[in-house]
Amino acid sequence: MMALMFIDLDQFKTISDKLGYDVCDQVLIAMSERLMEVLRSTDTLCRVGADEFAVILPAVGSLDTVRQLAERLLQALRRPLIMNG
Repeated sequence: MMALMFIDLDQFKTISDKLGYDVCDQVLIAMSERLMEVLRSTDTLCRVGADEFAVILPAVGSLDTVRQLAERLLQALRRPLIMNG
């Protein structure tokens, strides 16, 4: 069994409007690094839009595995992020 996840970063346009593209680029890099920390070496992370990512999980044993991974991904993204102080 395989799985495909779509991840959309909420309030990304607000960050862009208030803090600019340089900070947005840093946020995207930080978020992608956090996602990669959780994913397995066999999984694939790709950016599919301005604030959207897709995750391809080529081999999962059960739907519970996918749910657990999704929760770990959300926890990683929810951690506070401080940019430039």
